[in-house]
Amino acid sequence: MRKYVMLAGFTIILSAAIIIAGQSVKNSMVKVTAVKVIPETADDITVCSGKVESLDDSKVYVPSAGLSRKIYVKAGDQVTAGQPLMDVATYSSSDDGDSGGSYQEAYEAYTSYFNHSSSVPSSSEEELGTVETLKSPVSGTVESVAASGSGAFLSPSEPAVVIKNGSGLQVRLSVGESQISKLKIGQKAKISGVGFSGSTYNGTVKSISNEAKQTITTTGQETVVEVVVSIDRPGSDIKPGFTAKTKIVTSHCVNTLIVPYEAVREDDSGNEYVFRVINKEAVKTPIVTGKEFDSGFEVRQGISHYDIIIMNPDNVSNGAHVVPTVVKAVSLND
Repeated sequence: MRKYVMLAGFTIILSAAIIIAGQSVKNSMVKVTAVKVIPETADDITVCSGKVESLDDSKVYVPSAGLSRKIYVKAGDQVTAGQPLMDVATYSSSDDGDSGGSYQEAYEAYTSYFNHSSSVPSSSEEELGTVETLKSPVSGTVESVAASGSGAFLSPSEPAVVIKNGSGLQVRLSVGESQISKLKIGQKAKISGVGFSGSTYNGTVKSISNEAKQTITTTGQETVVEVVVSIDRPGSDIKPGFTAKTKIVTSHCVNTLIVPYEAVREDDSGNEYVFRVINKEAVKTPIVTGKEFDSGFEVRQGISHYDIIIMNPDNVSNGAHVVPTVVKAVSLND
C-alpha cells in the first residue's frame, strides 16, 4: 500500500515539475512582431518640393528698378493683348554696368520726377526717372500683381504682373546638386500637397535647367537646379502658388529585398544587423544594405527570400526563444 502511495506522490511531484518547467519556458519566450521578406519590384525615388504654376504663364517685368505709380488691374481680371496693366516710375542709373538700381535710388527718382510741375521733364529730369506703362503681351487672366498700390518697389528680376493664358499646371522644383544627376526628362512623378484635399496627381519631368544657381536656405547657401514637372489632368483642388511635394521615379529595382527601418540595428563598429526567426529562436544576422526607400532599406547581403525578420528588436538577444506575430511589411507600391 505504501508503495502505491509513494508512486502516486512521485507522479504528482513530477507532473507539477513538468507544468512549472513548461510555464517557465513559456514565460521565457519573448513575444515579437515580425515581417516576412518578400522580393518585390520597388521604385527608386527622388523627393523634391516646389511651387505649382500655370503651364502657360506670361510674366511681365519692369525694364529697370522702379516704383508703382498707378495700377489698372488686379488678380482675377480678364485682360486682352496690349491692355495697360500698370504705370511704373523707373530708374536707370547712368553708371555703366548697373542692372537695376536699388529701392532708395528708385524712390528718389520717383519723388524727384513727380515733384516737378512741368508735365514734360527736361533731359536732366529724365535721368532721374521716367514713367513706363506695362502692357499685357497676351490675352488671359491676371494671376498676380506684385504691387497692391502706388509706391511699391518693383525689381526687374521679379515679375510685376503674371498673366495666365492656358489651362495646364506644372510644378517648378529646386533640386539639390547631389540629386540632379538621377533626374532625366520623361521620368514619371507623383505630386501631392497640403492644399490638394488628399489628392495625388501623376506628372512627368518636362525640363531640366542647364545652369545651377545659388539659393539661401535656413541652413545656409545651397546650389540647386531648376526642374519643371507637368501635372496630368489637374483637378479643382490644385491651384497656382500651392506648395507641392513631388516624388520622381528615377529607376525600378526588380526582385529587391526590403527590410523596414524599424528592423535594422547597428553595432558599435557601425555594422548593420537584423534578427531572423529560425525555429522560434532569434538569430542575430549581419547584413549589407543598399538603397533607401520609403518603406525601408534594400538588403543586398545577409538574408534570403521569405526570411522572418523581427521588428524593433531592442529587447531581443541572440538565441532568445521568441513567439513571432507576422505582419505585412509596408510596400513602396501600396
